[in-house]
Amino acid sequence: MGTETDIPGGTSLKIEVYGVLEPFKGTLIGIETGVLIIRIPSESFVKGLKRKLYKGNSAVVNYSASNCSYKFDSVLLGNISDPLNLVFIKKPEKIETDDHRASERIECHIPGKIKTEDNEFKGVVQNISKNGCKCCLTQSSSKDRMTLLFLFEEGKNVNISLDVPEIGEDFQLAGKMRHLNSSAECMTFGVEFDTLPPELLEKVEEEITGKKSS
Repeated sequence: MGTETDIPGGTSLKIEVYGVLEPFKGTLIGIETGVLIIRIPSESFVKGLKRKLYKGNSAVVNYSASNCSYKFDSVLLGNISDPLNLVFIKKPEKIETDDHRASERIECHIPGKIKTEDNEFKGVVQNISKNGCKCCLTQSSSKDRMTLLFLFEEGKNVNISLDVPEIGEDFQLAGKMRHLNSSAECMTFGVEFDTLPPELLEKVEEEITGKKSS
């Protein structure tokens, strides 16, 4: 659900930027005329992050407060790397909130088929929560990966058919594509669910918990 857009100064943030494989951390140090001013660690720039922090690139910001998780979509407005490592992000109009338990992701390895428009790809769901999942195309052909890279669009509708032999059922999921990341080893992207059958998350969690305890 939506909440107020005031974020306390000093809040630790986890920032996901389109084109960057891993999220990075930052600290909110101020808000000025609708702009969030965030300081990030020096090593983030050293790792080549700076070239992805261009004006207009999309970002998703997560943070926690009072045992709740918060998340919002925004865009980058620029950065300064000398003398301070600062990133400027547009203040969001809406922040989504959920409790930690509901948004907790379950690590898994579930094969399935990913469909978008007239294309179908083989993939694996690497983690899942009631809000979304992370998909990987490591076992797909280079042609499939290049096709997905060409077709990818933030917010594009996608359908996932999961094959869960241990549970003995197939599940159909629908959602929107988020945050595509591509490397030589793996192509990953997030999916924000439209809806998720509660029984799927419960059964996956039971299956994973059972394997870990055996």
